[in-house]
Amino acid sequence: MIENFTLENLRFANELWIFIVPSVLMAFDIITGSLNAWSKKDFKSLKMRQGLVKKCGEISILAIGTIFKFGFALPWYIVGGLAFYIIIMELISICENLDALGVPIPKFISKALANARKKYEGGEKNDTDDTSGSHGEDSGHKR
Repeated sequence: MIENFTLENLRFANELWIFIVPSVLMAFDIITGSLNAWSKKDFKSLKMRQGLVKKCGEISILAIGTIFKFGFALPWYIVGGLAFYIIIMELISICENLDALGVPIPKFISKALANARKKYEGGEKNDTDDTSGSHGEDSGHKR
């Protein structure tokens, strides 16, 4: 069943959910990253601003993708794929923040998200980002 998964199998209920789901996960990522930084007394507004700028960029990518989808009658799964990528990256970052806060994350979830990260990042781990997972928010969490 999972072996046959493709982006064509992923369906959002309507076009708004392409923005709603990533936006809600971004909010949770900001909250968990901020709590993590606050708990470590490492809250830096510069890191927070940089993370927020990146999140605005991600939403912009979805908006531009949607404009191209409707403007050029492109298949839905192009924007769906962008949204799915952002969703996976946000889930990874949220789990990393929760793990740093001491919240136990089930191994199967950690493993699935780690596998997704490797797949979407081409099998390479970015060791230069030492803060909040994949987005650089102000979590203070070192990998």
